[in-house]
Amino acid sequence: MLVIQFLDAARRDFARLPVLTRVGLVLALAAFVADVLLHLAPAPHHHGTGFRPEEHLAHLAGLVAMTIALAGVVIDGIRRHRSRRRSPGATGGPRHAHR
Repeated sequence: MLVIQFLDAARRDFARLPVLTRVGLVLALAAFVADVLLHLAPAPHHHGTGFRPEEHLAHLAGLVAMTIALAGVVIDGIRRHRSRRRSPGATGGPRHAHR
């Protein structure tokens, strides 16, 4: 029962995230899975000591996905800050009051 409650709470929390952040998290999960699979797969024709190009692309996809998720958080924060500034007295007092 605890697992079901945890999954329900996680689903609700995920639904409350900004759309761009959700997209970034899904892409990051896909990049993580691809990265793990590429690192575990044998390299049949690779003769170097570094990463294969596919592994570099998986890392780049993860970086791009994290950047998208972070952009979603920042954009949502800016929107919330602007909407709060437009409504004077929303905090319960005058804008110039000491807190």
